[in-house]
Amino acid sequence: MTGLRLSKRRATALPKRPPRPCTVCGRLAATGSRCGLHPIVRPPRPSFRARGYGRTWEATRAALLRRDPMCRECRTERSVVAAHLVPKARGGSDDLTNLPHAIYLARKSRQIMVGKVAVGGDAPISVQTMTNTITSDVAATLEDRTVWSRFGL
Repeated sequence: MTGLRLSKRRATALPKRPPRPCTVCGRLAATGSRCGLHPIVRPPRPSFRARGYGRTWEATRAALLRRDPMCRECRTERSVVAAHLVPKARGGSDDLTNLPHAIYLARKSRQIMVGKVAVGGDAPISVQTMTNTITSDVAATLEDRTVWSRFGL
């Protein structure tokens, strides 16, 4: 049912995307940014092993991850990436001097504001707690807060 708009009454065909001019010659191209005369040609990427990541690299990477079991940047996550200072594509080697440390690559989150509190991105972690007591009962509320303060909250 590709290209059909479903409604309560009946399925109707969606209009096709209008043709766009080819970025090379200006002729109208039915799909993409190029006409049939000017296809985008990309050379095939060499295989993992052909780029120099064979058995030697696997042994070097394993040695680096044994040397640095935890990420040197955040010290909390297990290392999973061995990064070259000088990339192999630019003449770098697999020598441990070109592999300063192993890191954990986490996806950077986007920072947003929740009221006046920054959340995500490089913002510090913020935690909001609630009491399990009636706040007019000062002694019980203070006891509840004491429990949370043991956790640094």
